[in-house]
Amino acid sequence: MNGSWAPPRDGSSPYANILFGMTVVYFFLSIALVRFMVGGLPVRSLFGVLIFCAVYAIRPALLLRALADNWRLLLLIAYAAFLGLMVSLFNDATMGDTLRQLLEIHFQAALCLLTGYGLLHLMGARRLVYAFLIIACLSGVLAIMQSVHFDPAWVVREKLQLFQEYDAEALFLSKRMRAMGFSFSPVHLGTQICLGFAAVFLLYSAYNNNRELPVAMKIGLWLFIMLFIALVSGNRSPILGFAVFAGVYAFYVRPAYATLAALFLLPFFGLAYISFVENIDFFADTEVRALRVGDKSSEGREALRAFGGLLFMDRPFGYGLLFNSLLHVEPFWPELQHYENAETVWGNAVHNYYLLIALKYGVLFIPAVVYSIYRIIRNFGIILGFIPYAIHIYFHNDGPLQSDFMIWFFLPLIGYIDTMKNFNWAAVYAPQAEEIRPEGESERN
Repeated sequence: MNGSWAPPRDGSSPYANILFGMTVVYFFLSIALVRFMVGGLPVRSLFGVLIFCAVYAIRPALLLRALADNWRLLLLIAYAAFLGLMVSLFNDATMGDTLRQLLEIHFQAALCLLTGYGLLHLMGARRLVYAFLIIACLSGVLAIMQSVHFDPAWVVREKLQLFQEYDAEALFLSKRMRAMGFSFSPVHLGTQICLGFAAVFLLYSAYNNNRELPVAMKIGLWLFIMLFIALVSGNRSPILGFAVFAGVYAFYVRPAYATLAALFLLPFFGLAYISFVENIDFFADTEVRALRVGDKSSEGREALRAFGGLLFMDRPFGYGLLFNSLLHVEPFWPELQHYENAETVWGNAVHNYYLLIALKYGVLFIPAVVYSIYRIIRNFGIILGFIPYAIHIYFHNDGPLQSDFMIWFFLPLIGYIDTMKNFNWAAVYAPQAEEIRPEGESERN
């Protein structure tokens, strides 16, 4: 990001307030009414286009800067779109269905990225993150109430479902199997709380030194909140992700103390593991799903991963954007039937985002993966908060360029942080300045 211009401060102005309200509504539609359609189009997508138009109508020149500052990510999206198109056509997919996938996945990703960038510069990082947290946390509160069988909390979710197309995930709702808050399913809620935590961490990185103890304590508070929501909704992968984050973050903030603590606690971890093994039947039968092991869902993951591996070895150049693993089970069933709960491959996708992306795009997607890893290593201290998200999607199907479009709103924050930390505010803005000014305007203007 170009440091020669002034990033706007968080403040109060008529258009910033209006955009904040619109963003809150957008995230509500994206979380609570994701399948609400008008004329065959999702209302959330239509509203997202409206926000994009509003952002760049207010500041048209900002669009050129958005393209310049995000060209690497836009190029990655374009490469994925081109590769997805080629692989899909090679696998005899129809052009109409393929173009629909390009529109729903890649065009929407680019639109969300540019919209997030514009919102970031017109209303500030705090408001962008808070707009998401308002809805995500309300969804979490509703999930907590659903977990204790508070009937009105379930009625709210049932009323929202009336506006949406039926989906297999509605089974969770019809039987009230797992708390889901506003979200379309418990798994979606898990994705959203992981993304909410990542956004909070980015916000602390932008405005604070996240190595400082007071900031670390605030991050710990948010970690506890999101962990509790994961627990009541029966999401095990976010719990694992939050635990891994806590360990990595401890070494990042205080490496010497963390090393001593790890050495001291190592015997206790050993005893805990022995206790877990000895009481495996208890954890297999516990009513708390987040603590349960050995159920059909966890037992079937090995079969799903093996199935995904066989599919990749059979067609390493990918299956295209219309890939559906359920259409390819029969040839591989003799090799899969010996796995525990192998029948899950007949009714479930591979349940591994990384494997699913490999199966869709094939080995030619490796350059994009290498570039992504390079950017992750380069910005590791900033994006630590995405560790729970990265672990969660390992066990599920959603992720960037695959169902999760909201993450693109927050990726511009990564580049924004360096500008926020290094810019000399005093040279541009007076201390009493509260209004967000258009790019290039001085205070006297």
